[in-house]
Amino acid sequence: MSCGLDYGLADHLLELPRADAENFSAVVAALRGFQSAQVSEGFSDRVMAAVKASEKREGRRIYRQFKPVSPWHFLKIAACAILALSALAFLADRWFSSNAPAENRDVAWLLSAQEPDGSWDPAKHGGSAAYRPALTALSALALAREGGTQRQAAISRACRSLAASQLPSGCFGGTGRQEQYNHAITTFALASLAPQFPEVRPAVAKALEFMRSSQRAAGGWDYVDNSDGNTALTAWNLRALACAEKQGFAEARTLRCRGLRWLRNAVRSEGRVVYHTDSRESESESLTALAAYALLDAGGQYPELERLGRVVAGRLTVAEDSGTDSYRDYAKALAFAAAGESAQSRRVAERLRRSPSATDDDAWGMVGGRLYTSALAILAN
Repeated sequence: MSCGLDYGLADHLLELPRADAENFSAVVAALRGFQSAQVSEGFSDRVMAAVKASEKREGRRIYRQFKPVSPWHFLKIAACAILALSALAFLADRWFSSNAPAENRDVAWLLSAQEPDGSWDPAKHGGSAAYRPALTALSALALAREGGTQRQAAISRACRSLAASQLPSGCFGGTGRQEQYNHAITTFALASLAPQFPEVRPAVAKALEFMRSSQRAAGGWDYVDNSDGNTALTAWNLRALACAEKQGFAEARTLRCRGLRWLRNAVRSEGRVVYHTDSRESESESLTALAAYALLDAGGQYPELERLGRVVAGRLTVAEDSGTDSYRDYAKALAFAAAGESAQSRRVAERLRRSPSATDDDAWGMVGGRLYTSALAILAN
């Protein structure tokens, strides 16, 4: 450097900004001009004391500028953040509930309503606890309509719960009407899920044994004494047996053949069906649809039953019926689809999907409440 400084100081000045280095060099040069001057005693100590005092004052100023924040301040910030996130989550949930497809809303609700043991409790959602096995089975079937890790885990828990609830007799609980419907619907669900969850096969085998022991001599099933069967319960058992037969349960075939023979005899003139073989012809569309579906489902093996099923299905209407009846609409959607009438099936299913949670006026609301309407709305589509 041109200022005549020694090498050590010059090397140090290279670390400073150019302007600071030039000013410092000027000061040094000025001081060197006073070589003859004597520095008073203690000068260095006074200079260093002044520097330390200046640093202390500067430190207090910086501390005041950057004063440590109280922990309570962070707690207040965290609380505000939590409230903000909760509000956003609430608004997002409201938006999803209003704008998501009805099926997605029902699926999300079913997942949230599952009990820790894997079952669903209809008593918590407007239904009867007596039908817990059947409602658990229908809910699991509804979730199985599409894949997904969360759904698969929920279905697996439901299967374990149903298998654990099975009694030594093979049935799934209840008495009378409850026992028979719980058993038929649960057996159908487990047989349907057996390909994805083979661990349920032992439970299906035990369930078929109960079906065999409860089948009447004439071939039907009923929940009252002195009856050779009723059409609704027999149709549900036939559906379960058809599914079990497809999954390789050979014993289901004989039981199903006997049941189909009984159902064929329950059809009267022009496709009208009876509830009991000794009762009058019924105008119930629920009963008509259940019988039509069971007969059409057997059509691949028995062409004459398919022809009869089409005659029975021909009595069904697509127009809205009086009152809300999820059971009826579900059965009608199945029957129309089995008859190849896809447009009619979609119209009925859409009606069921429009108000899946409106259980107060539903004819079957007291049985399964929202579980029933939500599961059937998914299964009908």
